[in-house]
Amino acid sequence: MSGKAKNTTAGQDTKRGEWHRYDPVKMAEKIRKSRGTVKHAAAVVGCSRVTIRKYMQEFPEVAQAMQEAKDGWNDNIEMVIQNSALEVRRGFVVGPDGKGIETFVPTEQALRAAIFWSKTQMGWSERSQHQVDINAPVKVVVERA
Repeated sequence: MSGKAKNTTAGQDTKRGEWHRYDPVKMAEKIRKSRGTVKHAAAVVGCSRVTIRKYMQEFPEVAQAMQEAKDGWNDNIEMVIQNSALEVRRGFVVGPDGKGIETFVPTEQALRAAIFWSKTQMGWSERSQHQVDINAPVKVVVERA
């Protein structure tokens, strides 16, 4: 830190204000209670986002606490999506013999959750396939707007 005035007794960089003002162990404890975002961690700790980022770079325990908070929050979101994907509504359909058959149909929210989960966690994607006869003539139409 060349050219920067540093108050070594207080552990505070006078040009940067709050840098090294916080105990990294206590900061890590507070960060574990956050949602794994720098913004929320800063609110929980009571400092700026810049300070959180600096402490994450300087102190491995702070970076680890942030990752643990993020992982915990991601686990919670994952559970909500999984539970949403399991929601069904009860229904009845008439079978070929004319008798009612009880069915369980996923709700619209459940379908959305299942599709989201499939795309983000299982690597699924949407694609369309077209069959083209390579021997057939191709018609190109150009229109003026």
